[in-house]
Amino acid sequence: MTPGGGFDSGDLGEYEGRIVVDEAGVRVGKVTSVYRDPDTLADYLIVDRPPSPDTAVPLELARPTGDGGLRLPLAVSFVDDAPNVDLDDGTLSRDDQARIDRFYVRHAA
Repeated sequence: MTPGGGFDSGDLGEYEGRIVVDEAGVRVGKVTSVYRDPDTLADYLIVDRPPSPDTAVPLELARPTGDGGLRLPLAVSFVDDAPNVDLDDGTLSRDDQARIDRFYVRHAA
């Protein structure tokens, strides 16, 4: 963990299986994997949100909850509107990354 409460790249493998909650503690979903862009080194949590398709959340938004989970500074209804992703081939397309980044920059500010 970094001094600001976030995570460093050494922690990436530890995210799988963690529960993600919103700012009020409402369950958002469960981390199925972490995707790191090989060019930009940007990290995204891939969150399973049944019955919806997976969604990606920029890792920089997540903070530890103290009980092993992750908290986002957003409402679950906000994440409901986030772009869905398909990682069947193990990568996020540049278009997907751009949509995700635009969504969170525009709405999380």
